[in-house]
Amino acid sequence: MRAIAILLCLLLPITSGADADTSKFTITVAGLRAGSMTVKSEEGGGVYKVNASARSSGIAAAFMDLWADGGVNGRVSGSSYRPSVFVEQVKGRKGLKKRTFRYNGNGVPTITHDPARPPGKRRDYHASPSAQGGTLDPLTAAYAILRDRPADEGC
Repeated sequence: MRAIAILLCLLLPITSGADADTSKFTITVAGLRAGSMTVKSEEGGGVYKVNASARSSGIAAAFMDLWADGGVNGRVSGSSYRPSVFVEQVKGRKGLKKRTFRYNGNGVPTITHDPARPPGKRRDYHASPSAQGGTLDPLTAAYAILRDRPADEGC
């Protein structure tokens, strides 16, 4: 029930003054259509929201029915993003998986998996979760790179 509430919050419009955008991408492999992705975003009033959906299609869909849906919302100031909640669901070869990132006030994410993953052995090269403040979820990172922006903010 909590997951449904989070997904509904991600789908609600931000404000009437927000800039909305929809982008569509075709995914090809060796010139053959393998999938499609749609990204819908809104940004305004210091907040942002992004929803994305990817589906296998063409030759890839004949072999595997794969899809991924994700959504994130958070705060934005200029080109600096601070996600609040990121939720994704992925249907792959091993079934349906869900992952949620919840960010605390310091920008440190707590990540949950459904189904739960078995605890892994902590390695010395693993980054400490408390040192992850200011990191971005995958969808915010992709949006920050791919979104339309003024020419003076380009690379």
